[in-house]
Amino acid sequence: MGFEVQKRTASLTFKDTDYDGAEIKVALEASMGFFLDLQTFTRETETLTADNMQAMYKKFGYELLVSWDLELKGKALPADGEGMMAIPAKLANIIISTWLEAVAQPPDPLSSSSNGGKQSEEAIPQKAKR
Repeated sequence: MGFEVQKRTASLTFKDTDYDGAEIKVALEASMGFFLDLQTFTRETETLTADNMQAMYKKFGYELLVSWDLELKGKALPADGEGMMAIPAKLANIIISTWLEAVAQPPDPLSSSSNGGKQSEEAIPQKAKR
């Protein structure tokens, strides 16, 4: 049986922006290919076509949005690709850039009780000990 990759999520915050207080929950697990596509998307927007941009926003919405509390004209917006296309462009860009920052952050350091990934003496069979 193999190692199951955990499905982590994060709640994005937008302090000091027009969207402070919005509650947006996203999946943090994306394929490396999608992550690199988004990195390229945010850096090289002048080379992208409108169709490519629309596809990227929709893909983000369908694959990574978990939930949000966004409304437009009093109606709840779906937390999916269509919802991404309905929100203001500025907010869509902030969501993607904040997600990229969250995914790119290194994990918290191991606790002081960690042995740095070494196998504990208790886990080594007696025959293998020297």
